[in-house]
Amino acid sequence: MPATEQTWRDMKVLHIVFSVVAVVLLIATVVMLSVDHNRPWKKYQRTFRALETWSASANVSAENSRAFAAQTGELEASLAEVRRADLDPSLVMKFLDQAETVKEDAEASVFAKEDIARLQSVTDPDKRFQLRGDLLQRFQDIVDRSRFREDNSAGRLKLRKANLDKRRADYELAVSGEADAAKQKELLVLAGQQRKKVTDATLAFQEANTHRKQLADTLRQITATEDAAAKKLATHRQSLILLKKALTDRAPNLGKTVLELPVLDAFNGPLRVDQIWLPKLTLNNNFRDVARFDRCTTCHQGMDKSSAGSPSKPAYPEVANVEVLIPTPDKPPVFKEGESELQQMEDVFGFQLASKGLFREDSPTISVVLPESPAAIAGLQSGDVITAVGGGRTSVRALAVTALLENVSWGSPLRLSLQRGVPQPYATHPRLDLFVSDSSPHSMKT
Repeated sequence: MPATEQTWRDMKVLHIVFSVVAVVLLIATVVMLSVDHNRPWKKYQRTFRALETWSASANVSAENSRAFAAQTGELEASLAEVRRADLDPSLVMKFLDQAETVKEDAEASVFAKEDIARLQSVTDPDKRFQLRGDLLQRFQDIVDRSRFREDNSAGRLKLRKANLDKRRADYELAVSGEADAAKQKELLVLAGQQRKKVTDATLAFQEANTHRKQLADTLRQITATEDAAAKKLATHRQSLILLKKALTDRAPNLGKTVLELPVLDAFNGPLRVDQIWLPKLTLNNNFRDVARFDRCTTCHQGMDKSSAGSPSKPAYPEVANVEVLIPTPDKPPVFKEGESELQQMEDVFGFQLASKGLFREDSPTISVVLPESPAAIAGLQSGDVITAVGGGRTSVRALAVTALLENVSWGSPLRLSLQRGVPQPYATHPRLDLFVSDSSPHSMKT
């Protein structure tokens, strides 16, 4: 049969059909990837991450407020005052008496007494600060030298014990080898001499150890007030550092954004299904009982979150409507020129409004409540959304600011309607003392 160029179907039609089908397949693939990528639980996890970031940012703002700065200044002033004060004379004399019991520290004690007399005669705060620091450093040098001598004594004791072990081994080998009596007696005498050296070295080490501990303990008592003030200031500053670190860890960044892209989110992305294995809670699968797998926390990310310092108090309670009365000044407040709305509200009521809300950016949401302020006494909390002021609705932040700072009957309590808490699936279980938490009888993981 002769070959021809004729085909069963028209090639132009086939090309068009194949092109259309290829485009349809491409669109179907893109739609499939899009639907698979944009699952509802990912939206919930992103929203909860934004909630935690907002909470951490509010905590940082609360710690970094003017009240925090004022407390920092007070603690710094207290520490500076302590570092310029006189040292306790009785403790200083006790330290010097202990140091003079050792010949090596007697000379340093003489110089220390001169520094003490110089410190008592100086009245300039800066010079007192420097002299007091030099004196404490001299005391610390005495303690360090005593520690050095103690370490040397420990080394000598270790060497003496090693020599004693050798002498004893030589004697025992001589006995087991049935050496003559004179040789055994000679080795026994050498072992006894070495044992005496070990005893002397042990006593020397114990004396050095006791001397060092006494000096260190007395110096610790001398600097106890300064150490307490420094620790209090460090703890105060550390709280802000930890909150900033928590904010950095929770906040979205470029790396997290890249790993959330389609296809790339399969490579250990930040959004993932949370799966809890419950081997004690089985499921009958006809042939046998198998362990149950729970994925509730994939959407309910805040189910087991508790407040800081209170393991049974929910961190994110379910949304509820609350009304409070907050006192106002008798007279309209006078604000400084250039003072921001945040500072004005903090001065008048003791709270600040966040630059953006939790679930709606323009909602008037409280971010900072100063302790012992009118807002704190009224019961306002961080995260509260102001829905009405004096009966007038405040749907956006600008309306709330105007109602709080301008449309106020000064001298009369101001009624605030609040929306407190978060909606599901972001809320925490209301009874963490009974369910979900690790300390409850019904832990989430058992």
